[in-house]
Amino acid sequence: MTRGTDLLAERHGHAQDLPASFLQILQFLWPQRSWPDDISPSGLLQLCARNPDNCPQIAALHLFFCKLLRAPDETVQDRAEAVDRLLAERLAFAADERMVVVSLDGSGRVLRSDELARGGIDRCTLPLRALVEVLITSGARRFILAHNHPSGDARPSDEDRRLSQLVAQKLEGLGLTLVDHLVIARSGYASALHGGPVSQRSWLKLSA
Repeated sequence: MTRGTDLLAERHGHAQDLPASFLQILQFLWPQRSWPDDISPSGLLQLCARNPDNCPQIAALHLFFCKLLRAPDETVQDRAEAVDRLLAERLAFAADERMVVVSLDGSGRVLRSDELARGGIDRCTLPLRALVEVLITSGARRFILAHNHPSGDARPSDEDRRLSQLVAQKLEGLGLTLVDHLVIARSGYASALHGGPVSQRSWLKLSA
């Protein structure tokens, strides 16, 4: 057996020993720390954000999460996946429900994104007046709404769908077009305006 074959066999053996679950990965990286048995990516992200011990490894892990969830440099936002990339860091793992508007120019380019409201774990009220003010101030003619489901289930509720139709109808008279209304959650994202199934994040692989 050659030295190259020995190395391949050695690497294959190490790969078989690598941890498989999310908890095992954490224990493998930081064996000196104790981790809850039911810890999830969202729970870890919240722990990293607090980092009560000012642990440099936890700070580095939080930075890694933020970079992983950060939006790419593309400028045109006219696809649901692109909007999910833009807002996942802010919404996917949030513990409370939040409503965000993405203001677009006539070509679908992002002008700005603003948080309009924040509620409890299962409800968030959309202030229409604040929405119109943001859109007029930014010079937008098109916009996308997005809110999260802290439960992790990205399927739009009946109320989400009704709200989408109401906003589209009321703001159409002002020359403002609702392009989409996305529900963003840990399980993926879905359109409350156009319907369809929940889309998985092909650009991000995190599992419990």
